[in-house]
Amino acid sequence: MKQSQVQQRNCQKCTRAMVSITLDIDEAKRTLHSCSHCDVRVWEAPGESINLEGVLTELSDSAGR
Repeated sequence: MKQSQVQQRNCQKCTRAMVSITLDIDEAKRTLHSCSHCDVRVWEAPGESINLEGVLTELSDSAGR
């Protein structure tokens, strides 16, 4: 399993460190940044924010192949 490094990100709401999880979906990286304290979640593609619906669509398209 490949591991990638993600720069630590702090929550914009409470400034605590967020947990980051990166998925490889058809060779495209999607990262979830999550704050355990205030329940903020942000999905990101390289260089841009994306919404959960977009990630779920990519996952379902990938699973159907």
